[in-house]
Amino acid sequence: MLGKIKEWREKGYFINPWTLVKGAFGVFPLMAFMLRHPSMLTGLFRSGGESRDDPEPIEMPYEIPQYKEGMSHCNSKERYLRPTYFCESDAPEIISLANELGAFQKSDREYAEAAFQWVQHNVRPGLIMSGALGTLKSGKAVCVDRTSLFIALCRAGGIPAKYRIAREVVTEQFIDGFAQDPMTRMLMEAMGGTDIISVAETKIGDEWVRSYLNLPEWAALTGVPISHLGEDSVDFYSYRPHEAKVMEGLPVVVGMGKILFRLMGRRRINRMNAQFDERYRKGKKILDEIGLEEYDRRIRESYHFIMPRISL
Repeated sequence: MLGKIKEWREKGYFINPWTLVKGAFGVFPLMAFMLRHPSMLTGLFRSGGESRDDPEPIEMPYEIPQYKEGMSHCNSKERYLRPTYFCESDAPEIISLANELGAFQKSDREYAEAAFQWVQHNVRPGLIMSGALGTLKSGKAVCVDRTSLFIALCRAGGIPAKYRIAREVVTEQFIDGFAQDPMTRMLMEAMGGTDIISVAETKIGDEWVRSYLNLPEWAALTGVPISHLGEDSVDFYSYRPHEAKVMEGLPVVVGMGKILFRLMGRRRINRMNAQFDERYRKGKKILDEIGLEEYDRRIRESYHFIMPRISL
């Protein structure tokens, strides 16, 4: 039993919740926001019984490859290669996708690039806290789940990978593009113009390469460059006032997000996901008109980071 507890601690399951709350998730600004705007808090829980309808299905741009017995995959128990909470690198579905993307056939950099591009261009935004496997099955995810899927694909393909998570100050462009409704804007202001940013680190050769998986469509909507493999969030998207937490696996407390979504109620979640879909379509329209590569080229030539105008 003691050996199991030691293993869980090494994987990051027992990260100090108090440190996580203070440093990463900033619960105190959120609580202050709730006190200033109690209607949001009451509405949050009142919405729980509004609807039991399932979220409307989306047409995913991919099919999960069929798993076949004996497919190559990494089954090492070493740190940064083994499966962890919300990062199910040993799941048959993830192994089959890893093989389709060229695991153990391409070089580590080529395979990491293929996995990065696949996640970045196939997973849409959505309030579905479900980890790597759930993200692959649903086609929607919050940012940390996109990171989890990329890390899981890397580990399945034998590439060590880990998380870097921090509460970071985001650009004014992001707030203007993302927080278009008043309630979201107030929430962003209460959080001091910050967001919880998850960055993946993959070991390619002797180098740990940081990569931020921003969504191309949201990048276009918010006026920031589309990230590439090897680019950190602070390269173009945010400012990191404190050192990020480096973890092998996400702490179990992250799963509390699933409980919060249940309390919010399906109708409210559907409504918020509909807003995400609308913004996704606006961003996609921009890319369709300009072209993804041309948009990225233009924005990199003219882009400069604008700190939020709100008080920190």
